[in-house]
Amino acid sequence: MKKALIVVDKSWIDGRNKEDMLRLSAGKRLLLPDMLFYELTTTNARMMAGFKKLTALADFCDLIENIGGLLRYEINNNLPSSPFINKPFLRTAKGFTNIFNQIVNEGFTPEQEKIRDEEQNEREIKGTESLKKIFACVPVWFPELNEIKPGSYSEFQSFIEKVAADSFKIKSIYEEITGFRKGFYPSAKIVDENWAFYRRVQVHLLAGIEYCQKYGVENTAVISKKLPNEFLDLEYLIIATLADGLATCENRLQKLYKLICRSEEHTSELQSH
Repeated sequence: MKKALIVVDKSWIDGRNKEDMLRLSAGKRLLLPDMLFYELTTTNARMMAGFKKLTALADFCDLIENIGGLLRYEINNNLPSSPFINKPFLRTAKGFTNIFNQIVNEGFTPEQEKIRDEEQNEREIKGTESLKKIFACVPVWFPELNEIKPGSYSEFQSFIEKVAADSFKIKSIYEEITGFRKGFYPSAKIVDENWAFYRRVQVHLLAGIEYCQKYGVENTAVISKKLPNEFLDLEYLIIATLADGLATCENRLQKLYKLICRSEEHTSELQSH
């Protein structure tokens, strides 16, 4: 019998004790994305506790590559990433318990800390600036956003719900984005909800509209300590929409995940508090 694959984020690891996690993982496989390890290793206060929990859960867990790995698979094979079973970017976590224990017992070498700091700069500083520029382009595809005042929650929420369910619009935007390299990316004619390419466009559009609601249309000058974390969370969401569920304690992720899954009326699971 196929076991549901549930994506786990850092908030869920932090917010659950080991016994709860073992109970909730019964009959399922927990997916540990690349982003989870990045967040654990850059949050020193919770790192040791997080890796201890992962060691206890290893028999129930699988490791999955980041979004880049899924996109490469789709380009190279012209096939969707989902379902994940028997795909090269998925592997059992059981063989990695020694590495988890080593991190708990020994921490990082100076060289590893340097690599970690460089990756943090790449993901959180450069990555945030890049996504801000992408989100500033959202009104190009949805000029109606220019008529909505920042902070108008109900109007933006209605718009987000509309876009989440509009697969034709999402595919059209994907086709426009990838049109400058025709033949390299999978054709928009075959890309659907099972493709990481589709999910990345969908999630980024919704997050972009949300960004406009919070900070204003075409505003790339925003400075907020919350932004890097909000952007990092999108990776969990993209992978979760390709899996069978999401385990998170983040209200924002819960809402976006429910919205996407409800709009498509497929079976999914959300474990939160």
